[in-house]
Amino acid sequence: VDIFHYFKLTHDFKSMPQELRPASQSLKLIQNDRTIFRVMPILDAVEYGGARQRDILSLNANLLYQLNSVEGYDHLFPGRYGGFFKNFQTDYDKDPALIMGGAEGDFNYEILSFLNVKYFVTSKRTEIKKGFPLLAEDEHNRVYGNPEYYPRAFIVHDYRVIPDASSLLSRMKSNETDLKQTALLEEGASFQAHETDPGKDTVIIEKYTPHLIDMSIFAVSQGLLILTDNHYPGWHATVDGNPAKIFRADYTFRAVEVPAGRHKIQFAYKPESLRWGLIVSAAFIGFGLMLCFWLARRARSSKSRPA
Repeated sequence: VDIFHYFKLTHDFKSMPQELRPASQSLKLIQNDRTIFRVMPILDAVEYGGARQRDILSLNANLLYQLNSVEGYDHLFPGRYGGFFKNFQTDYDKDPALIMGGAEGDFNYEILSFLNVKYFVTSKRTEIKKGFPLLAEDEHNRVYGNPEYYPRAFIVHDYRVIPDASSLLSRMKSNETDLKQTALLEEGASFQAHETDPGKDTVIIEKYTPHLIDMSIFAVSQGLLILTDNHYPGWHATVDGNPAKIFRADYTFRAVEVPAGRHKIQFAYKPESLRWGLIVSAAFIGFGLMLCFWLARRARSSKSRPA
């Protein structure tokens, strides 16, 4: 994702060969949507070799269209995220990447709603089995809307502690828990869990980039702000500028405790590896400069020495 972001490959989108970015009138509907959401491409085939073949939005090509899919960047998704998806497959035992690739029948629609999937994209040959509304259609593709999708970030006021990760996944798969109201944690939070009307909370994402997310929230009472992005070392959170602990919620996602009222929340990616990398790089550069200086002095000294 960083490669695409920093080297601006998406800016060269129009110059790419047609086979790499097939035109689709139906996709324009999604591209014009400026809200934060994910897309789920649904494949025609479920065989191991054919499951990755799509007419549109093939693996990682969502980045060329500047669309966010549930698979993210295929080569970089964390193993825990792959395990999360593998937990919900139903038809056959396959690589989690294929499940994230969208072979219909291999995923749980409730979980995809939880994952902020607002649109499903299929080829013209495929229809979604679940009765989602058809929003757009062209000679190649169909786009279906998901009216049940969750926002990318929301507040819950209830939680359950399930220390065992496999038991937590089983609980999610059973759909016993309404994830829009209750978080499943592997350790306890500090506030007293309670039920309230989630419709009174508000979460506004003001800035969303690969390394920095700024939000303004209003919570009717103490709770957990759930962000359905992967929990991963290097992410740091602040509440009103004060450091806050990031909980691993619902097996692989991020959550922070928030007090009642209006607050500013920030997630920033500042990995220790980057800091140590800068220190080591600076040390080597300093050593190199000192070595060059020493060699230069030695060369001058040898030239000035009498024969």
